[in-house]
Amino acid sequence: MSFLTDKKEERARLAIESAEARRFEVAFVHAAEAARLAFDLAEQSDGAMARAYLDDGNGWVELAERLKDLKNEASTRVATSEDARKKDGESRACSRWQVVERPRERFSDVVGLEEVKRVVKDDVINALKYEDAYRAMGVESGGGALMYGPPGNGKTLIARAIAGELDASFFAVSGALIKDKYVGETEKNMRRLFEEAAKCERAVVFIDEVHSLLSRRGSEKASAVDEFLVMADGFVKHANTLLILGATNFPWMIDVAALRRFKNLIYVGMPDAGSRRQIFERQFRGAPKREQLDYEGYAAKTEGFSGADIARVAERAKKLALRRMIDDSDESPLLQASDVESALFATKPTVSAATILKYRDWETAFYGGGEFSHRFGDDDE
Repeated sequence: MSFLTDKKEERARLAIESAEARRFEVAFVHAAEAARLAFDLAEQSDGAMARAYLDDGNGWVELAERLKDLKNEASTRVATSEDARKKDGESRACSRWQVVERPRERFSDVVGLEEVKRVVKDDVINALKYEDAYRAMGVESGGGALMYGPPGNGKTLIARAIAGELDASFFAVSGALIKDKYVGETEKNMRRLFEEAAKCERAVVFIDEVHSLLSRRGSEKASAVDEFLVMADGFVKHANTLLILGATNFPWMIDVAALRRFKNLIYVGMPDAGSRRQIFERQFRGAPKREQLDYEGYAAKTEGFSGADIARVAERAKKLALRRMIDDSDESPLLQASDVESALFATKPTVSAATILKYRDWETAFYGGGEFSHRFGDDDE
């Protein structure tokens, strides 16, 4: 809990500082992240503390929306003064949800997670690329997939890679940004998102931290869940090629009916030794080195590290090399093995064994087994 609290406070500080500097786009990102973390803290708290975090999250959502308006106004002023740039064919988003440029990532950019990529290719990518063949076999294309698992292991990268493989318009949004404290506004935001995506010839809608949007509290079913069920049903039956992707670190918080609207539930777990070695190689690729690095050894020493944890190790090692260059007045930084060793010593894994066990327990309770990928049929309502 303290880790989430510290992250939320850091994002809040950065949002305020960026807003004061009139860097509205940067401030918007930090405010949105502060809202998401506040909602996560609310889900993990009880009573008055939970309500306090929920109010805090709603406050950051309001600020994020104001910052978005300021960002858009600034962008409009710039665009008006530079109309000539439009003639250069610069791509522009057709909505406030859509990522301006289609993702360029491919599955080759996703390190490890071979089983996850295989399931996604079989049930998502190929189902849409070879729709006629799948239809001939009586297997429906489209629909959606929910990726769940511990943080920092590439769920967002996989979503971008799916959109890249499909050459699809990419609509990416955090569940916390769709959520609104005013009655009916959350449902309106969700409806706008799906309606705008449906205008595109081929679209991927990615909702990160989807548990903050589709959770059930107590015995009262949130109206956001009802709206999602309606919109998801219409979305997957649309004439265009449309796909819903969700990501969450807390699948047990999601309403069961909403879970079943995702054809595939895919566990995105911790990287194995081979994947950790590849992540280290990719993180240090291109960095000037004084000596050869022992990637196999680093992989062996980082069991239990997420991909994000390894990225933090690499960043710390590079900063040590930069600090040495500055202190010694060298012309350029040179990474040393000792830098990586020092970074390894200073970095602790952020995902505990108890967290991994919680996913196993949830899978057992939900499915009656522990498989990592599951498809629901139409009769599983």
